Amino acid sequence: MTQGVYIANARNKVEINNAPRQRGSLLGRLIEIIALDGDSDADLNRSPFDIDEKITFNDLNNHDWLFDLYVDHYNLIDDTVSEFNRSYNKGGEKLKKQMKTFYQKALSEFNIKTRPFDIDRLKEFSDEIVTSVIQQTLNMVKMSGNLQDGYYIEELEQGVYEIVSYCIIECVVLENPR
Repeated sequence: MTQGVYIANARNKVEINNAPRQRGSLLGRLIEIIALDGDSDADLNRSPFDIDEKITFNDLNNHDWLFDLYVDHYNLIDDTVSEFNRSYNKGGEKLKKQMKTFYQKALSEFNIKTRPFDIDRLKEFSDEIVTSVIQQTLNMVKMSGNLQDGYYIEELEQGVYEIVSYCIIECVVLENPR
């Protein structure tokens, strides 16, 4: 006797596939969602910097672990963004623009003037700003209809942390010391 399911009044052949479902890269999926679901035209005219200098310059205390996360996973993050660039025209730029918009909203949330830029107030709220960017990113990803089932919240959070760490390194989130 074979295992199966009896379906009364089935008009066509019913196939049930119990094979394990392949999941794509969650990090890649998150990058795609953030970049393509967002709508931003933020200016990205910045350049990377020295990590310790940026931590000190922005007075980042509670989220300095994001730099360690980037250092530990930079190959995965950079490769995923590079692959995204190959798949989507200017995909990495779209990701950065959306993350820049989250950063600008966080600056506004903490009443940090950008013209002229109030670096002292940024330093006062740098950790809260990073928390806001993380939360905005998580909210966008969770609300996206493009995220497939089967991911744990811990995986989503880890992927968002990796993306935020990348954007901090790329001077999209927080200020460049130079």
